[in-house]
Amino acid sequence: MSKPTLDSTLQEVKDYLHEHQAKGVDCPACDRFVKVYQRNLNAGIVINLFGFYAADREASGNYIHVYELMKSGETYFNMEYAKLGWWKMIEKKPHVEGEKKSSGFWRITEKGRNFADELISVPAKAHIYDDRIVGYSEEHTKIREALGKKFDYQVLMGRV
Repeated sequence: MSKPTLDSTLQEVKDYLHEHQAKGVDCPACDRFVKVYQRNLNAGIVINLFGFYAADREASGNYIHVYELMKSGETYFNMEYAKLGWWKMIEKKPHVEGEKKSSGFWRITEKGRNFADELISVPAKAHIYDDRIVGYSEEHTKIREALGKKFDYQVLMGRV
């Protein structure tokens, strides 16, 4: 499909973007770069699950502030932790109107515990656009496989 023009319909623009979203393309309507990134569940992300897993033993299902995990020093933890949410292994505390802001509070989910306990596999890749999930790979991975995968910028950018 050729690049849409000013005379193109919205559907033609959508079709064009959908056709080119894997490699990335500038949107002809707004000039924004459109790309669906394939994010691997890798060691840098998965290592954070152990901090939530260990904290859950003491918090027993309660939300814990990530600062508490960071300062404990007992577990591996980095700023990739929120990406576990893409696979629904942790969940952010919802904000309740009228209460103090709840940002920074997270907890492990049953899916996260099951993954850490090697009971389930999850999709190996999350398809991300605009920091939102738009799909998953059919390929699945177990935790030991994911821990063996290092972050690869070239793969993320679709250069290999």
